[in-house]
Amino acid sequence: MHELTFQSHRGDAGPTTWGQREQWETVLANRPHDYRFNEPFLYSLPRGLTLTRVLAALGALVERHEGLRTAFLPDGDGSLRQAVVQEGSVPVPVVKAGTRSGLAEARELMGEASSRGFVAGPEFHARLALVVQRGQPRWLTGALSHLVIDRTSMRILERDFRALLDGADSRRLPPITHQPLDQAAEEQSAQGQARLEKTLRRWRTGFETAPRSLFRATVDDSPEPRFPAVELYAKGLGTRAQSIATKLNVRPSAVFVAAGAAALAWVQRLDRFGMIMTCSNRGDPRTKDHVGPLAQQGLVPVETGTSFYDMVTRIWPALLLTYRTSSYDLAALDAEFPDVTEECGTSVDHFVNFMGYDEPLPYDPRVARLADGESVCETVAPVPSTRLRFGLFLDSDGDIVRGRMFGNRRYVDAETMHAVLCGVNDLLLTAANGDVDWPVDSAFTRFARGRG
Repeated sequence: MHELTFQSHRGDAGPTTWGQREQWETVLANRPHDYRFNEPFLYSLPRGLTLTRVLAALGALVERHEGLRTAFLPDGDGSLRQAVVQEGSVPVPVVKAGTRSGLAEARELMGEASSRGFVAGPEFHARLALVVQRGQPRWLTGALSHLVIDRTSMRILERDFRALLDGADSRRLPPITHQPLDQAAEEQSAQGQARLEKTLRRWRTGFETAPRSLFRATVDDSPEPRFPAVELYAKGLGTRAQSIATKLNVRPSAVFVAAGAAALAWVQRLDRFGMIMTCSNRGDPRTKDHVGPLAQQGLVPVETGTSFYDMVTRIWPALLLTYRTSSYDLAALDAEFPDVTEECGTSVDHFVNFMGYDEPLPYDPRVARLADGESVCETVAPVPSTRLRFGLFLDSDGDIVRGRMFGNRRYVDAETMHAVLCGVNDLLLTAANGDVDWPVDSAFTRFARGRG
């Protein structure tokens, strides 16, 4: 075990950010299964580095990003406060590899680090470990809590760690002027509270014009509802989505989100609805180096229009405006929709999330067997818990598309999830060769409409 010491210029305590509060509510609602909201990581270290150099880079990373040295302490009212430690140490297990590559040991360490939930208390919400082979570091692994990162944060951490390993002087890296403590202070300011009131009004009017319609009816009244999950892998679908985006002069995100919305509309027989969409909340230039859970959910009004291409061009400007509803205090938002909050435990009762990657998606043996244009869609292990009606993820590296849908079978069963994900695949395959008129039945040939 190595004690990684750090000493930075600031240590302070203050309220949590809205993003941290929403993540903590998710953690509490899913106990004892909250460990699945950890973010495991496994990073292959370049050859030729000494242990001293790697530890120095890690120490500089912890000093630079306050979230890595933040504890979350119970407040008197049952909420949390974030406490940034200015000077201290982080335990980093250093394990000698017994296998040729050390990968088995690294995976075991990652599994152990991510198998336990993070709790309120003095522990930092970052667990780090190193695997060395013949004295040389080979792997950095561990797990981070979503109270200190979102997906964009992981990219920022990797970028900065890579720069520090390459010999960058941490004092010469661009200073970070907006850390989670600063974000929380801004949210609690008069300006932040005024912005919150405007956001709440937009949620109210948004659901008045685009009703909250997705999977509202109970389809399975069993006393202990299960939480099925379905996954899709599609080879070459990212290329086809890009061709549609180029043709319509939009970003690929609009194509993927429109395909997901079209599939949801098709199985529910809807022409208009409000869809809750994950937004990175990174439009402010100050957030380009911010490590913290800025991402929250925004409201996207969906109209199917006359065809799929029409739907894409309608979705695109709506996505550009998602930021207007995607930064909020969850307690205040829940109070606006008491009926949904009482039923589900939260007013954010579903989400759709698209993520584009510059690097290939992680290897999956199911993809290796696919030819261009082929896909596999199958039921996978259920999630142990969720308070959402459903969640829908669509990721693409420009070629392979990975889809995942999970939910509460009281509202949506596994067969309907298959229809949604296969529908996304089939619609994009068809639309790559030309527009598809609504209700896009010509693309959705595998299932009967109106299952949801």
